[in-house]
Amino acid sequence: CIDAGTPDTTGLNLPATDLAGNPRITGGRIDIGAYEWLEVSTGDEIPYNNDIISFYASPNPFKSGTTITCSIKEVLENDTYELSIYNVRGQLIKQFNREHYDFSPYSEIYWDGTNLLGKQVAPGTYLYKLEYNGHAVVRKMVKLR
Repeated sequence: CIDAGTPDTTGLNLPATDLAGNPRITGGRIDIGAYEWLEVSTGDEIPYNNDIISFYASPNPFKSGTTITCSIKEVLENDTYELSIYNVRGQLIKQFNREHYDFSPYSEIYWDGTNLLGKQVAPGTYLYKLEYNGHAVVRKMVKLR
């Protein structure tokens, strides 16, 4: 749905921002859906790899918790996997790694909206990053009140 909306938004009375507060039109065309796609960079990612079949949070936005689903073509026993959640300042909020979680070709990880200390985080935008075998992919999610 990225850049798949109508190029002529005249008369549509669109809000200036999407539900997350990002500019409604980026890249010259509107995206289909409630959120505009923005390429997010924390500065240390290695380019995206086609090993990821899907990677998303649902529900998104969420109130109390969300399930992050990642589907990877092949998960080997020696591979490294880590799912990290950051606030918009880049501070680590929560982390799930292979030491404490068994990643499989299809993994669902429930995040209850708590930080590393077990306290509920504030409503806002959060980034979730999957790092695997020298690759990384980042997505955005929104916690509501």
